Amino acid sequence: MAHYLNTIISEEQTPINKDKNNFNFKATQMTNIENHLKQLRLIGMSHRWEALMETRQHHELSLSEGLEILLQSEEEDRANRRFERLKRTAKFRYSATVEELSYGPSRGLNKSQITELATGEYITKGESVLMATSIN
Repeated sequence: MAHYLNTIISEEQTPINKDKNNFNFKATQMTNIENHLKQLRLIGMSHRWEALMETRQHHELSLSEGLEILLQSEEEDRANRRFERLKRTAKFRYSATVEELSYGPSRGLNKSQITELATGEYITKGESVLMATSIN
């Protein structure tokens, strides 16, 4: 009789195996999503997706919140890659940040003016900027 009952209750019907199968299904589903993001070349979304999976934050987000986070990440990644591509193709002779500039008297640079220009506020105001330099 016990043998008969064991054959009726298959492994798939036990609570332990249901949880195990559900976990395997979700893991496969998560991997499929990650693969689709990479295949579609949504690099920013893919990186954020991996981060959400590692920190398990995806459980705390609604669909719209998660989608918004993924879209913002993709937008930021594309803007960063575009900037890097443009910087590379510009072939600047020197690369320096505002903090690395030398403001010595021989250069004739006004630190406060350069700092103000670095904010980009002149763009939002629609103002033009003309920069002139002497060639030595």
